[in-house]
Amino acid sequence: MFVSPMLLHKAADNLPFNDEKWITELKLDGIRLLYTKLKGITRLYTRHNNEVTKHYILNFIWANYKYISIPWLILNLAHLICAK
Repeated sequence: MFVSPMLLHKAADNLPFNDEKWITELKLDGIRLLYTKLKGITRLYTRHNNEVTKHYILNFIWANYKYISIPWLILNLAHLICAK
């Protein structure tokens, strides 16, 4: 089930948000993705429900697997990710 993320809206009073009951995060640049893991399958989606997992596969592998048993693959992944 896809739940669209809340988009940025200007506050009615135009004052900074400050409430101890909430945690807020400013997003000024970059990319926001939705992460799902259902039945052991991890996927990444945009706010428009477009799956983009394949575009981030190297980062996904690096972040999700502590050890891959092919040494040359580890070295190649590290080189590609660090070269960004």
